[in-house]
Amino acid sequence: MALVKLYDASNKYRQQLHNELTLAQSGKKASKQLVTMAAANHLRASADVLNHGSGKDKLLVYGGKDDAVAEEMVLSIQGYLLKTKLPPITKESDIAQTKVVHTEQYVRIGGLADPLFDQGAVAVLAIHQFLESRLGSGSLQDMDVKQEQGHIVLDFHNRYLTPRSEAAVTSIIPFPNDYDPRHILQSRVTDEVFTTNNAVQFYERVKLDGSSRSKYQFKKSHPTALSVGQLVEIQTSFAVVPRGKKKYMLINKLRSICVLDQSIENEINQERIQAALRKTSPTRKVKRNVGYEDDDSEVEEAREDVKCMRISRSESP
Repeated sequence: MALVKLYDASNKYRQQLHNELTLAQSGKKASKQLVTMAAANHLRASADVLNHGSGKDKLLVYGGKDDAVAEEMVLSIQGYLLKTKLPPITKESDIAQTKVVHTEQYVRIGGLADPLFDQGAVAVLAIHQFLESRLGSGSLQDMDVKQEQGHIVLDFHNRYLTPRSEAAVTSIIPFPNDYDPRHILQSRVTDEVFTTNNAVQFYERVKLDGSSRSKYQFKKSHPTALSVGQLVEIQTSFAVVPRGKKKYMLINKLRSICVLDQSIENEINQERIQAALRKTSPTRKVKRNVGYEDDDSEVEEAREDVKCMRISRSESP
């Protein structure tokens, strides 16, 4: 229902998204927006590749830094939530059919053909080309530009688990119990672990009480608070992972999701309430007698009747 509403009123919601994209690209964190990497020359000047060796993951990092520790390049993009596969895991079909380590968290967002959102897709293509130029021509699988309803969409993924052999000891953290309350995934674990690299953060933007429209704070949230149709901001990084002999695939890695607006959700709820009210049967008048206002006279009448009955009996032969 949310998607139907989103596409039926696409002009209205496209404008809302456009406002968010414009605000983000002119704000304090403009340099952290995905669209900034659509310009190939800017990308080459800003980025580098952290190479862990042949047959291992490669990571897009900020270049030109003298720090001993490389900084992962994390970029943001705003869009409408179209598909989700997020915690909690509640059924067997939530588990990957190939290997348990392939079980993932996943979202898809769309921009309703807004040109600023589409520039985000251009940026992902530019990142793909940059990584391939660093790893060697033909080293990356071709990237498909995906569409829904004729509009460009972007997918983001992150696995729940990492093979222990590939995880740094300091990165291993406890698996959140509420992510797998029935232990469907954890019961299949052999030598896999949950790490900081697998963790996805969830937030909600909340307007400060009594403030102007532009004053917000960001609160920690939970994956169950997300639903299709919400306007969200995704934070993503970019990794290439092995896929066959000397081949890699680019992954838009899901780092965090923040709910920015729930207008569609609220409107649908209002419509459901109004529809329920319209279906309610018309109220019929009902007579109700409560109290004892008339009972005294009735009792007196009954007593008189009893007296008459006694007199009649005494007068009879």
